[in-house]
Amino acid sequence: MCRQASSDRLDDERLLSAEISYRLGKYDEERLGEDDSAIEAYNDCLKKSNEHKEAMVALARLYQNIGNNEACSQFCNRLLKIDPSNEQATFMYANLMLMKDQTEGAINTYVQLLEKEPDNFNTLSQLIELLRRAGRVSDVPQHIERAEKACQRSNLAGLSFCKGLHSRYSGDAVQALKELNVARFDNFYGQSARINMIEIYLNPANEMIFSSQGDAGEATTASNISMARELIEDLQKTGVDTSILDCNALIATKRKEELDLAVKTL
Repeated sequence: MCRQASSDRLDDERLLSAEISYRLGKYDEERLGEDDSAIEAYNDCLKKSNEHKEAMVALARLYQNIGNNEACSQFCNRLLKIDPSNEQATFMYANLMLMKDQTEGAINTYVQLLEKEPDNFNTLSQLIELLRRAGRVSDVPQHIERAEKACQRSNLAGLSFCKGLHSRYSGDAVQALKELNVARFDNFYGQSARINMIEIYLNPANEMIFSSQGDAGEATTASNISMARELIEDLQKTGVDTSILDCNALIATKRKEELDLAVKTL
């Protein structure tokens, strides 16, 4: 009994020590911005508790951020062996596939994630982007339909964002703007929704709206540019660097003085 109690106490102390190392790692990473110290603390955590999932996720994320994809892959694999459904590890692993131009593998990974959680709109939006690159936009509706059935009211902005992406890539700019306009007020999807809307307004070839087809031809009209600039101002208020978007708006005017200003800015 005494030996068992002593062993249990040692295990508890070891797990407590591991948790302290993990929290020190989080402090170094998030408060101090010291990645090397954070990596050391997370590794120390795993020495004391070799199945500490949060430490593995943190290490995989840090290694991915600093460009050490091999180490990131190792920790993702290690975590997925003990937790095959871990979303964070799966998501990072899919991103690693993308970096290696393994688009089909990444698509399959995202599809597997959505089978478990159809209304994970962060994953769904990534999948839509991948399917567009692969020329498979026609595959998107089935995933949106499943997401819509599972969607909670609190996630409607995510659903609208994904619908907006699909409409955009399907060539329906007007519907895309309607959906993205719903998402643009959301804390999570708002920035990406606004950027997509700006790009739609400023695209002179495929996504032009509110423009006459007479003398304007394929030129973006003043109405398009005005709407884009309003959205750019919204982004600026949130602290986003809009210099590239500003230049795109200047270029869209086709006026020499605006073009010269864009060149100077770039």
